[in-house]
Amino acid sequence: MSIRLKNVHADYEGKAIFTDFSLELPAHGALAVLGPSGSGKTTLLRLLAGLITPQKGAVEGLVGKTISMVFQENRLLPWCTSYENIALVQKKRLACPQTLAWLERMELAAWRDSYPNELSGGMQRRVALGRACAFGGDILLLDEPFTGIDEALRERLVPHIKSAAEIIVLVTHDSEEAELFKAEKLVLDAV
Repeated sequence: MSIRLKNVHADYEGKAIFTDFSLELPAHGALAVLGPSGSGKTTLLRLLAGLITPQKGAVEGLVGKTISMVFQENRLLPWCTSYENIALVQKKRLACPQTLAWLERMELAAWRDSYPNELSGGMQRRVALGRACAFGGDILLLDEPFTGIDEALRERLVPHIKSAAEIIVLVTHDSEEAELFKAEKLVLDAV
C-alpha cells in the first residue's frame, strides 16, 4: 500500500495548517518539501512520523513501516559520546560495526569519543544524521538536515543518507539540497 495523506486537516496552536490536504509519497526515492516558514513543512513530517494526528482525514500506509527522523534540533544525549549516541539505535549497542561505519560515513570517526559539547554545531548535526541513518528503516524524515554543514561535505554525505531508507522526505529551504537527493519537489504556500 502506498503512503499517503488523504483529505487531512491539521492545526497547530489553533491555527489551520492543512485543510483538505492530500499527498502520496513516492514508492522509492526522495521527496523534498519546500516553502516559507510557517507553511507546514515540519507539521507534514510530524504527521508522517505519527507524532501528531490529523483532526480530520487520514495518514495511510504507515502500519508496519519503520520510520526514522532527524528533527530540527539534534536531540543528542549530552552524557553520551558520538559513538554512544549512534549506538543507542543499534540492537547490539556495544562494539557494533554498523555504529563505527556510520561514524566513518559522517566523517566523524576521529571524534567517536567526543561528547556533544565538544563538537561544533555541524558535527553534532552529523551525529544526529548518523544516528537516524543507523536506525534505518523504510522512511527517513529529515527536517533541515544540513544546518551547519558546508556544501562540499553535504555533497559527500548525501549518497550515504540516500542508502539508509527506501523513502526520504526532506524538509528544506534550499532547492539545491533537493537536487542533491534527485528529489521530487512539493512546494507549500504560506498559511
